[in-house]
Parts: sequence; structure tokens; C-alpha cells
Amino acid sequence: YAAALPFADKLVVTEIDETFDGDVRAPEIDDGWQVDEATAWQPSANGLRYRVTTYERASFGVRAIT
Repeated sequence: YAAALPFADKLVVTEIDETFDGDVRAPEIDDGWQVDEATAWQPSANGLRYRVTTYERASFGVRAIT
């Protein structure tokens, strides 16, 4: 994932509202990205809450969502 990030124009990130043990994490999304679209928190079939956020590179003129 980290190796492909410099070549990406768009990120679709699913965030899970839970803490998990482990040593693997996705890279941080820096200021070079802007939120294009974001869903509200939703319950999954197993009860975990999640949301999906789409980011585009800031240089592509994407509007900022606040």
C-alpha cells in the first residue's frame, strides 16, 4: 500500500471504529490529499461501526469538505 501511494490519484478509505491489536498500520494520509466524499458512521452486520472516506490529491482541484 505504501509503495503504491505515490502513484494514486484517489484513496477510498474504510475506517472501523474499534481498536485492534497488531503491528501493521496503513500510512498516514498527509496534507497532499483532500476529502472528496465521506459517509456517516454506519453499523456493520456484526455490530462494528464503520465509515468510508474518499480522498483525492489536493492538486486536482477537489473541493474541501468541512
